[in-house]
Amino acid sequence: MLFINLMLFGLFIFFDILNINSSYIKWFTTLNNFIYSILYLKNSFILKAVFFSLIADYLLLFTDYYILGIIFFILVQIQYMKLLSYQSYLPWLFLIIIFIDSLISLALVYLFFSLTNLIYCIKSKNTNMLMVITLLLCCDIIIALTYLKILPPSLCKFSWLFYFPSQYLLIKKHSP
Repeated sequence: MLFINLMLFGLFIFFDILNINSSYIKWFTTLNNFIYSILYLKNSFILKAVFFSLIADYLLLFTDYYILGIIFFILVQIQYMKLLSYQSYLPWLFLIIIFIDSLISLALVYLFFSLTNLIYCIKSKNTNMLMVITLLLCCDIIIALTYLKILPPSLCKFSWLFYFPSQYLLIKKHSP
């Protein structure tokens, strides 16, 4: 199954280079990760993280439910936190500004969960999760810069060059 995802990765890179819509292929890689996780992985935190990623990817690729998509990615970060065996409530403080702009507020909550997980990985010397979260942050930086109109929308597709490997490493590390 992981080999299938590597082939799909190459295919959606090729499609993106040719400016052909590759959203279904991208989502299928996440679906494939989820199926693989159900069949082979025993860690409930990984299973939940991949499931929440599947839902978030669907929402962000095929709908305009961006806030709900970010909420599901926050749930992914919470699963990573549980996987790393620690807790932090600091990121939730950003919900205070939800009344100003809910999308930005939730994006900040997500960002600070990511940064908290990254810092914990560095402190605990968990190199695999450090790579996973670092790649996710690179993906998120591209998306944020596109949202803030610092990068043109056409470059947003490059976020998948970081997102896919992060998901692949997460699954690969916990495979039998």
